[in-house]
Amino acid sequence: MERIPPAVVEILEKVSAQAGTIQDYEKLYILLKNLPSSQLEAAVSAYNLLDIFVYMDLDNRAAEPGVLSHVLPTLGRLLQNSPPELLTRVLNVLADVLRLPRSMPVDGATPLAHLTWLWLSRISGSPAPEAFKNDALKVFARVWALARQPFYDVRQAALLLLEAIMTEPWGITLLMDQAGFVEYLLNRSTENSLASEGVSLLPVKFSIISQAYNTQEKWCGTCPQWREIDEETLARLREYVRCGPWGSVRAEAAVAIEQG
Repeated sequence: MERIPPAVVEILEKVSAQAGTIQDYEKLYILLKNLPSSQLEAAVSAYNLLDIFVYMDLDNRAAEPGVLSHVLPTLGRLLQNSPPELLTRVLNVLADVLRLPRSMPVDGATPLAHLTWLWLSRISGSPAPEAFKNDALKVFARVWALARQPFYDVRQAALLLLEAIMTEPWGITLLMDQAGFVEYLLNRSTENSLASEGVSLLPVKFSIISQAYNTQEKWCGTCPQWREIDEETLARLREYVRCGPWGSVRAEAAVAIEQG
């Protein structure tokens, strides 16, 4: 394992003391572009740095789409082809980037939702606004595919990213537009195969459904440009949430055993 380049350490120290600048982002992009694959630890440090940058920007409400325009396509490329250790970190950083604060009211969150939608499209490297939706769906499909991989850590990180996406009004649009995704969410058997490798991921998957339902309720009728969940699908999600992650059948069976 090669040591972390001094340039990465230098920028980490700088942004620990004060908010990052556009020049810092540009330096980060250059670092990411030139890091050899053997410097996995350095790449992880760089993405930790990106995490810090994004939080600073969102806290200051001063983020501009162009600031991350160089870094996001790099994240998109790594999302397509990276070792599991780095892929997990990339997924975690994207969840931080795309998650809307749950406590933020709709009127205050709307500009940020538009910004994160633009960021999602930039992850695919799309230069054309008219292609944003198709490119966003490609990114979403890739994350969903990772949520079905056999690697536990990657699977968990991908599910957490899907939950973060569901905090967005455009997230429920992707939920509706991605063929087969609702059926996948409502299938409680998908996480059984990995239960022996760690804590079951079914509650994480449940949080995706719960968040999608809450986002629909919160944003209903406020953003006509983004497709909402139809009444039939919303009723299915509501029933799933009512029954909990394990389902009412399991709960009722447990009660019956205790009473017997």
